[in-house]
Amino acid sequence: MKSYNHNKNVYEAAIERLNYVFDNYKNIVVSFSGGKDSSVLAYLALEVAKQRGRKIYLFYLDQEIEYSSTIEIVDYMMKLDGVIPLWFQVSALLTNTSSMYDNVIDPWNPEKKHIWIRGQKVKSIKKIDWDVTVPYTFPKEKKYGFYGLVQCMEQMFKEEEKTAMLIGLRADESLDRFRAVSKNPAIEGVPWSTKGKHHTKFYPIYDWRFKDVFVYLGKNNLKYNKMYDFFYLKGYNARKMRLSNLLHEKAYESIVDLQEFEPKLFDKMIDRVSGVSTAKEYAGRGGGIYGHKGKLPRKFSSWKEYREYLLDTLPDRKAAEIFRKRFSKQYDNDYVIKQQVDRILIFDVNNFKKIKNLKEDPAIAIRKKWMEIL
Repeated sequence: MKSYNHNKNVYEAAIERLNYVFDNYKNIVVSFSGGKDSSVLAYLALEVAKQRGRKIYLFYLDQEIEYSSTIEIVDYMMKLDGVIPLWFQVSALLTNTSSMYDNVIDPWNPEKKHIWIRGQKVKSIKKIDWDVTVPYTFPKEKKYGFYGLVQCMEQMFKEEEKTAMLIGLRADESLDRFRAVSKNPAIEGVPWSTKGKHHTKFYPIYDWRFKDVFVYLGKNNLKYNKMYDFFYLKGYNARKMRLSNLLHEKAYESIVDLQEFEPKLFDKMIDRVSGVSTAKEYAGRGGGIYGHKGKLPRKFSSWKEYREYLLDTLPDRKAAEIFRKRFSKQYDNDYVIKQQVDRILIFDVNNFKKIKNLKEDPAIAIRKKWMEIL
């Protein structure tokens, strides 16, 4: 494992951090996705909890359109000794990146129970029946989006003192994540903490690398999501091994191999989600259903021309105007326009995936700096 300092490796450092959290907080809530990082964090937290005779809350936001392998590991973890399950299966509205006509999917809509991907768990949380001050993401429909439901979970503990939210975010995955963890510590001397609205958030494995995660799981013979085995056999690199909701903008490209990985799930998705068959054919090309992989299509002379073509031909004219209004407030350079093209292709009308609205491509600025130095 990666060296933490002269005396500790990352495992020892994580245990030390978790002991600090358990020493100072009454309620420990682990945010769980079914992925490798949150699995490691949950196992580590349970290891410390067991030593202290305590329990942890395990929070999973079930978006219905999930890998079967993800549900298997979630079900396994929720049943472990020392776990208090917070399995959310709440009717909501989420991004649908597979269709240019229906930009949202409605997981757990009771009116569509006959075509749900699978049934709900008996002991899952199916409605928000506690006091919350979270505004609806979709006021007209009185529905929450992803982050709205996360905030509702956090408000389950708003009257409780000393609640810690543990998140399996690793800085190794991107500079943005490193900055998110370390820029504004909630507690002096604890750089792996940030301040939430109601509680403190901690990132005990923020300095683990990809290899560290699987070394820990392998050495301890711990169960993990088997989709990683399929990803590995297909030659996916570490950054493409995404286990989000299958229609999430960051996991979308995996749908191209879904029929091979999980054929029964794919068959159910055809009935459940608009545009899945078309998305399956095009997702692997990058971006949305038309795909571009960062390369300008040959028939266009500029990214701006390509963007305008997409907006002019977008089937949903109301959505096209929403995009135009949003883009009019942003810089008109290739760095920003490429992102705008991506958001059109994944039909992100609700602006879930924010655009980095920068005056200049940061890569150009870095190149200029190095040219000056050299």
